Amino acid sequence: MYSRVCQIAGSLVFLLMSAVVLVPISNAAEATPTSVMKHDNFEYLMFSLSLQPECPASRDEVNQIFKGELLRARLKNFNKALMEGDSPEGYFPSGYMALTASCLKRNDMESWVFSITANWHVDMNLAGEQLLVKLVGYIGYGPKDAFKEGVEDVVEEAITKYLEANLD
Repeated sequence: MYSRVCQIAGSLVFLLMSAVVLVPISNAAEATPTSVMKHDNFEYLMFSLSLQPECPASRDEVNQIFKGELLRARLKNFNKALMEGDSPEGYFPSGYMALTASCLKRNDMESWVFSITANWHVDMNLAGEQLLVKLVGYIGYGPKDAFKEGVEDVVEEAITKYLEANLD
């Protein structure tokens, strides 16, 4: 009984902490995704991944999900193109998509409570100030497959918003 109460309390604490992550940064300027994501050479998308070690899928697995969604949308991985010298000359994106996942493993079984977000980051100036636009947020629980499906859903929705901003 005591362990079950601890599990529930731990899950609630995690969900509350995740909610704090999902709240937009207080000093971030208000902007629509359309206004900050629109740019030339939009077919090149730069992205970053941030996963807690407790998450059930590895960084490589999540990276493969992201790359699969890029392929489906017929977008090019700017990170890869830059490393291979295949990016458009003189071009560097004004912002990037960031996927963040926070996870907490439940003690009683092979399941996790997780929060997955996709945001658009734009460097505003040399002082390091950034504009952050929340694109998608998701909180869920379940086995590894549920986590991976959540990642896929978040990435798919975020890429859809990116394309909507650039194809208007």
